[in-house]
Amino acid sequence: MQATHLATALCLTLSCASLAPVQAAQPGLWDTYAELKTKRWVDLTTRL
Repeated sequence: MQATHLATALCLTLSCASLAPVQAAQPGLWDTYAELKTKRWVDLTTRL
């Protein structure tokens, strides 16, 4: 399960640049994405 989350977080991070148009069109969606990414980063760093 954790590996899936890690892969998902990595994919989201790599696709950050391609999400720039989405940020302009859907600010709320971008905020949610950023919040999830931050939470995931905290989860990963606290597990190290």
